[in-house]
Amino acid sequence: MLEIVTEEIYDETTGMILPGKVYHFEHSLLAISQWEMVFKKPFPFLNGLQVEPIEVLAYVQLMNLDKTGFEIDNLSESNIKEIIEYINSRPTATTISSSGEGGRRILTSEVIYAYMANAQVPYSCETWNIHRLLVLLGVIGELNAPKKKRSREETARMYKDLNAKRRAEMGTTG
Repeated sequence: MLEIVTEEIYDETTGMILPGKVYHFEHSLLAISQWEMVFKKPFPFLNGLQVEPIEVLAYVQLMNLDKTGFEIDNLSESNIKEIIEYINSRPTATTISSSGEGGRRILTSEVIYAYMANAQVPYSCETWNIHRLLVLLGVIGELNAPKKKRSREETARMYKDLNAKRRAEMGTTG
């Protein structure tokens, strides 16, 4: 979760300085699915696609966890940049080296929900940071993947090494 504190603002009508507000944001599957319902296309940040400024602002509103009292106009340009950095960050130490076959799949919220269903991940995890959720799904996929078969050369080399070790232990030559 990202916490943003807005800057103090001067209210010209009252002549008072208003304190900054605190807002909380989460880059989650729930927010992505809501965004895709509005724009009816794959979420750009997950798919390396071009994103329009209006789409970014709409997503920021959907990420906001403090639904009451939130106004996008209260955010400065530096606040928006901080939110975009948060969207692009990877809050995990886990890496998955996948030698997956096939082409790159376009990720949509429905595809991710399907992965969650297949992996038996509860839908309540839709509120997690999206990158953590995707890493969890990737780890589950790696754990459930069939074991990679050895090539004939690798198997022959393994047997040759094992035979050499046994001959050395028995003191025989081959």
